[in-house]
Amino acid sequence: MRAVILLPILLASACSLVNDPSGHLVPGDGMDGGADASVPRVERDDYCPAFARTACEARGADCCDDPSFDVEACTRQLQMACGAAFGAIIADDRITWDAEAAGRAVASGSALAATCDPDVADWYISREGFYGPARGSIPGGGECTPRGMMEIDFLVANLACERKDQICQQSGDRWLCVDALRDGEVCRYGLECASLRCEHAGGFMPRRCGSGEPTGSSCTWEDECASSICLGPVLGKTCRARTQENVYCGTDG
Repeated sequence: MRAVILLPILLASACSLVNDPSGHLVPGDGMDGGADASVPRVERDDYCPAFARTACEARGADCCDDPSFDVEACTRQLQMACGAAFGAIIADDRITWDAEAAGRAVASGSALAATCDPDVADWYISREGFYGPARGSIPGGGECTPRGMMEIDFLVANLACERKDQICQQSGDRWLCVDALRDGEVCRYGLECASLRCEHAGGFMPRRCGSGEPTGSSCTWEDECASSICLGPVLGKTCRARTQENVYCGTDG
């Protein structure tokens, strides 16, 4: 069975947009990603459905010519995954939805996807990209203790920091918003690192921030790879080159 394409790629594969009554994304004016009134606001209820539909259609035809791709199944699965992620994020009272930032995130991702630019891989894992709509409220040095021990709890705590170049890290018995981690420091995932790369050292060794593993290296997650592309069967994934084929058409399994 054909595996479902990676969430990062789907979310970034959108055209310049404003919302149309059909739930699709349609071309909009002035989508330059800047702090400009011409960049449309994107509300929470519109963000995931619009991205899912347009991204899956792009996967089937625009950036990856594959008429056999099941756009409807892809759209349902992607919308659910995106909605679940942001549902958990916005449920935290330290984070609010920023419709203007959502518009800028859409604009920047759309500008890349309009030309099938492989660099959309980084758009997904950045605070200005996919996570752009999550507006944190905790200032630098403020307490940001995770409200659980699941991976999503740590992600939410990081996004709760007001500054997008800061993350939530433990300092003694407290968790504080501090600058993103430097190369060599222990990390859970790339969002915690200034480089957006959290390399796996192998075995039970902790992951550490770095420039990312080279093409051909074994991987589990996209943020381990310099290219942000980790593809293959579950027990045999490898970092792949950042090409249009791998970014827009690559599959797991």
